Amino acid sequence: MDAVPVLVSSQNLPLDQYLPMVSAFDHVIVKARIGGEIYLMDGARIGDRSLTPDAPLVYEYVLPIVEQARLEQIPLRLPPRPINALHVEIDLTAGVHSPARVTVTNISRSDRATEMQAGIAQLPAAEVTRLYDERWTNLFKDYGQVSDLESQWRYLEDTHEFVASATARVVFDWTDGPVDIPLAHVTWKGFEPHKNTRFKDADYHKSFPSSSSFRTTVILPEGRDDVDLLVEPYEVEAGATRYFRTVHRNGNRLETDRGSITLRPYATAAEIAVEQAGMDSFKNLKATMRVKRSYTLTASDRETLTAAPEGDPETALRRGYALLDEGDHVAAIAQFDVAIAGFPTPHANALANRALAYLALNDLDKARADIAASDAADPNETILFHAKGRLAELEEDDLEAVLAFTGALRSWSENTHALYRRAAAYERMGQSSRALADLERIVAMKPEDHSAKVALANQLLRMGRAAEAYQQAGLMAEAVGHPDAKAQMFIGMAQVAASSLKGSDPAKAEAILTDVLAIENDFPALLIDRAVVREQQGDSKGAATDMARFKQLTRINLDDPAQACVSQSLMRHSRDFALEMCDRAIERKGDDAPLHMRRGYLLFLQDRNGEALDAYRTATELDPSSSKAKYGLGKMLKTTGRSSEGEALMAAASASDSKASEDYDSLMMSVRLDD
Repeated sequence: MDAVPVLVSSQNLPLDQYLPMVSAFDHVIVKARIGGEIYLMDGARIGDRSLTPDAPLVYEYVLPIVEQARLEQIPLRLPPRPINALHVEIDLTAGVHSPARVTVTNISRSDRATEMQAGIAQLPAAEVTRLYDERWTNLFKDYGQVSDLESQWRYLEDTHEFVASATARVVFDWTDGPVDIPLAHVTWKGFEPHKNTRFKDADYHKSFPSSSSFRTTVILPEGRDDVDLLVEPYEVEAGATRYFRTVHRNGNRLETDRGSITLRPYATAAEIAVEQAGMDSFKNLKATMRVKRSYTLTASDRETLTAAPEGDPETALRRGYALLDEGDHVAAIAQFDVAIAGFPTPHANALANRALAYLALNDLDKARADIAASDAADPNETILFHAKGRLAELEEDDLEAVLAFTGALRSWSENTHALYRRAAAYERMGQSSRALADLERIVAMKPEDHSAKVALANQLLRMGRAAEAYQQAGLMAEAVGHPDAKAQMFIGMAQVAASSLKGSDPAKAEAILTDVLAIENDFPALLIDRAVVREQQGDSKGAATDMARFKQLTRINLDDPAQACVSQSLMRHSRDFALEMCDRAIERKGDDAPLHMRRGYLLFLQDRNGEALDAYRTATELDPSSSKAKYGLGKMLKTTGRSSEGEALMAAASASDSKASEDYDSLMMSVRLDD
């Protein structure tokens, strides 16, 4: 081995810029050449286990203790692996509302491992446990309810690592929208420039060597796609430090690793001048997870949410929120009951949320009582305004609805739900321009929201501004990466808008279809829908003309209502007319269960869920052995807020026939406009 002692500066002074002087050196180490590579070894170091330790020695210049020695520059080495690593694994496979199995592992290496080992040895085990329990609880307490926490720690002699770990159960709170993915995002504050102008060009000291890794693994329920994980990778060099975030997705497993590594012991003044701009480039790249509205509760979720939390009204309140969002209003009310009874004083938010659940069940008297109690407790509670607005809608008092949702907007100006509801009330009052302004405001706040653009386009159609609605359809098509779908989106929106007006204002429904036909000439779906509206208004001649042209373009047989009712092709053209064909067919043959099933499905697609429920119930009465009818009835029960009953019926149907949901689910996915 070629090895010599060398003098170094323990502070890693820039010796190449110093005059020769003994006082610049204050330490002796060994420089060795092994296999053609130069290595530095320090006998005063503790814990190094290899020639490439986790924290490399930082001596850029050495002076060999040999004859005629010269100052030698030694290339810096970066840490071969993170000196500090923290890994969190969150296992949500049982369901997002169920207690997640959480594992956290913190690894300290190099001198930090020695410090941790020495420090822990001075404390009683019970005190160490308390400190770590407190640390991990603080890490997760803002995410939800933490339980079953068990902390451990150990020193690994062979690798010179101190490992602190813990397991716990965490019930995440999703009620406030997207949840930050733990550890995956952080903002940084860079160096302040030297205030003394004499040092304006001086270098800035950096902590070196330094390398960290904060890795998070999220495991979602298998075979489902009802949680959005929004996290983008980045790699930025700023102030002689590399900041990074990697993202890997494999099926139901997501892993993101955020960290930094210092590249050298100093940063130049020029680098510091632009350091903050580099850090700010990823400041807003947050990492979040959000439960989609389409999420369906697992059995474990339901067990968790419906359990009565003894003496914990906040937990009951959060469970009530989740059940209310899920549409299980009866179970939500039970949780709100526990919360309201557990709070020491009347809780305006809990009362208002229970009122919303009662309104969903059409129990207006109990809803009014809760609204009054909530108003007495806190007249400025935001959810109270929503409850007042919903009650006004059910009582067909549009002015009161506008006032209520305006109150909600006063407490939170970006409340998009209140804007949607107020816009609908304005439109019913004939104040279309105000409705349009509210919808434009939503699009401005959430330009990425597809449903907001749909609502805006529908409003433009109702106002006779089809050309502008066509432009909105183009923007939506481009946003989803399918610009060629512009016409299909436009026509679909026109059909929905006309269908919603057919009962209350058929003349406006016809005007919308006519305006759109002026842009998309001879489109069969529009022709058949206009034929229905014209016939409804007594314009038999116009209806016949449209119907004849539809038959000429499509060659769909409309002479047999039963065949037309179940026709996939007709449904793709017009759900309204397909439903009319089902009604005609059932008039002729009312005991045909498949016709009632088809009618129920078409009603569901038009958001006429109560009627759809009745249709499926009739189908199951006509054919009690039909698993598909039972499955459809279960779907409708769940959709109308009776989730427990609905899920049980769906499960029973699927158990007796593995194909009970096959046609229903695939068809629903292909034609539901809002999916």
